[in-house]
Amino acid sequence: MSDLTGTPRLGVASAAPGRAGRSRRRGGGRLLQIGLIVGTFAAVVLFLQFGLEHTGVKDFVVAKPSTVLEALSDNWADTLRPALWFTVREVVLGLLLGVVVGIALAVLIDAVPILEFVILPYVVALVMTPMIALVPVVFLEFGDALWVRIVVVAFAAAPMMMLNTLTGLRRAPQIRLDLMRALRASRVQTLWRVKLPSALPMMFTGLLIGAIFAVIAGVGTEFVSSDQGLGAMIVYYSSLVQTGIVYAAIFLLVLLGLALYAIIAILERRFAGWTE
Repeated sequence: MSDLTGTPRLGVASAAPGRAGRSRRRGGGRLLQIGLIVGTFAAVVLFLQFGLEHTGVKDFVVAKPSTVLEALSDNWADTLRPALWFTVREVVLGLLLGVVVGIALAVLIDAVPILEFVILPYVVALVMTPMIALVPVVFLEFGDALWVRIVVVAFAAAPMMMLNTLTGLRRAPQIRLDLMRALRASRVQTLWRVKLPSALPMMFTGLLIGAIFAVIAGVGTEFVSSDQGLGAMIVYYSSLVQTGIVYAAIFLLVLLGLALYAIIAILERRFAGWTE
């Protein structure tokens, strides 16, 4: 197609094939990544299976992948599935609570900067203190009910969320802040339309790190005092030297961590993909 001067109109017509080509390349790249991940995992599993079989290592020392799969199948319904659900519940609920608390503290400090000198030292101290060291004290004071475990997980996740969100809020482009000031926007409008969108990449970084801390804290509470959860299963079956179930529980924890990572990555691509 051409205009009245006879010049071909290539803008719209050529843009569509370009976008289609980029989409195909992106899809092919993702398939390649998935193939590499699956292939590497399969290679590691086969290496471990044949290596442990031919070296004569006993299952009570290091369980073979086939032994772990058998333990996972035999104990899924009665033992591992309820334990997984218990761990997922405390980790996810604690993480969500930690996210809310972390974002709220970051917004509060950004709005009232002097509070940084009041709150930040305690947040840093909480980050630097291993949560597993605080769990026995917390359980001694409040018991080991589910809500206490959720609060412990939230305490582990909230500092990372707060620190990263606060950093993101303070990195909002000055030109946009000046524009909002010129438009006589309120603090809430500036926060909602400029600061929070600009902080999204850092917030998702905090969410990812917070998820790591949440899983560690959740399993830590089960190590200290619990007859439920994957952490409790690891402690109990380790004492019985049933390494197949122990490795199966660890494998489920790995899957839980990967699932959280994948969900956060999808959310980041959906809500902060414009930063790429």
